[in-house]
Amino acid sequence: MNDRFNPALDLIMKYEGCRLKAYQDVVGVWTLGWGITEGIAPGMEITQEQADMMLFVDVEKRALKILQMVEHVINDNQLCALISFAYKVGIGALYRSTLLHYINENMPKEEVAAQFLRWDKAGGRVYAGLTRRRKEESELYLS
Repeated sequence: MNDRFNPALDLIMKYEGCRLKAYQDVVGVWTLGWGITEGIAPGMEITQEQADMMLFVDVEKRALKILQMVEHVINDNQLCALISFAYKVGIGALYRSTLLHYINENMPKEEVAAQFLRWDKAGGRVYAGLTRRRKEESELYLS
């Protein structure tokens, strides 16, 4: 795993937590490991090593997709903020977001960073943990 992704990994691990048995998240999505949702079904179990590897692979895939979507040079911290964001909301949501639009329009980074804060809901409800995560992603984007 590339060390340049450590800030993204730190945020993801802090806010996702790790569970080795499949569970349903706050909106009912089956989830496993460090918040992986793709291909997860009830009854699935993994080891800590598998959970860590799934996270590393997912982060690297998201980084590549994000770099394909972003039309301007961004620094590693900005990339990590976007990885953490897309890890939670999905690549498709990032692709359709005003956040990405602002980046690609080369808006001031303070205006881009403010867009993270708008994404503090799950299932239409504000969650304090999402608010804290978005604030940290915004701060990371500015650094």
